[in-house]
Amino acid sequence: MVSVIQRTTVAPVGKREYVWDDRGRATARAARIPLEEAEEAANAPPGMRWERRMDDLVMITGMATTGRVILLLAEPIRRTTVVRIVGVRVIVGWELDEWRRRVL
Repeated sequence: MVSVIQRTTVAPVGKREYVWDDRGRATARAARIPLEEAEEAANAPPGMRWERRMDDLVMITGMATTGRVILLLAEPIRRTTVVRIVGVRVIVGWELDEWRRRVL
């Protein structure tokens, strides 16, 4: 079954455009993270955002204007500049410490 992709008004970072699929929206809803807040984290300035590639996935961790640090798990869509958000959650504890060490 193919997930429906919903394009949002997310401004691209560099040449990247973010889109949400059903899995991403479901995890955001379960974690009580508004899509707008997750998008702010994805578009955080370089000093407040950290990205890591893992095989076919990109992990994007950034701070939203609410002050929460949010991790987005995304799949690049081949041969495009579009990245599909498939998971999202707020980070705490040792993960938050690791993010601070990387960006601050």
